[in-house]
Amino acid sequence: MEIEVARTPGRAAHRTYGCLYGVELYGGSNPVAVVPSAVSTASAVQKLFSALMIFLFGLALRNMLKVK
Repeated sequence: MEIEVARTPGRAAHRTYGCLYGVELYGGSNPVAVVPSAVSTASAVQKLFSALMIFLFGLALRNMLKVK
């Protein structure tokens, strides 16, 4: 059985997760990547941490370039 996934940039994460964790067919022919909940949680934490670090970097840059 061969599962075809569209080769568009927006589907890169789907292809990667499908390769790492496998896929299941829902609705007959719609492949859905099976991602463990620990991976989803770690991804969410990493996104929040990255946003915080970008914000703090922006504050540091603003304070460094402030004209006295």
